[in-house]
Amino acid sequence: MLVHQLLGPFDSLVTACLCGASYKQRDDVNFLKHSLAFKTEGDEPRIEYSDVKITTFQPAKRVYGAEAEAAEAARKKAQEAK
Repeated sequence: MLVHQLLGPFDSLVTACLCGASYKQRDDVNFLKHSLAFKTEGDEPRIEYSDVKITTFQPAKRVYGAEAEAAEAARKKAQEAK
């Protein structure tokens, strides 16, 4: 199934994740999708994509170390301001 996903519309994003290529910014507009795989009569699954409905948590950049601590402090400050 992974091979089918690599050949799909998210090829460059998946390759970047697997190969460590550096993407400077998230592209949630084009790449924030659910991947759906359906068993078919043949050997190959049918792969479809659907939009993600954002409910409670907004997608965000993954950060670590000091950058993560600063992001968490900013998030808490924004929560307190509400």
